[in-house]
Amino acid sequence: MKIIVEKETKLVKFLLDDLVEIHPTPDHIMLNKNGKDIAKIACHNEDDCTVFRNIENAPEDYMGNKYTYEDGEFTLVDGWTDPLNEEQQIANQ
Repeated sequence: MKIIVEKETKLVKFLLDDLVEIHPTPDHIMLNKNGKDIAKIACHNEDDCTVFRNIENAPEDYMGNKYTYEDGEFTLVDGWTDPLNEEQQIANQ
């Protein structure tokens, strides 16, 4: 697996399969697979994120911004709440 981590906050923004190629540029991050562009991450670029490869210890319950990554370890963000549960709670009111 591969991850894209925001440098300033250490937040894990994306968890990607090894088959996805990650191409950070000065303006954005391009993802491609099998030689075809599959996504453009316009809110991040080569200056504000780091790509880590060969990740073998990604949490099974990964969600973007749920974990930080530093020194090879994932850490649950203090006070993190599941946005899906919050949406369900609002819908049930």
